[in-house]
Amino acid sequence: AYMTKVLFKIDALSEINRDIAQVFFASVFIGPLVAGITGWALPISGLILSLIFWSLSLLSSREK
Repeated sequence: AYMTKVLFKIDALSEINRDIAQVFFASVFIGPLVAGITGWALPISGLILSLIFWSLSLLSSREK
């Protein structure tokens, strides 16, 4: 029973990190590119943040 709760929490954290990565990708990476905002600092930081959270999602899902 305890291990089931722990695995459920790990799955939940993995899904949360995946969702955060999608938000960063859409709003901070794709958004400025579509809007035509000049300067690459914002899109690059959005891409980096989305990759970090996506990686955390993969790592936490493999912890099982």
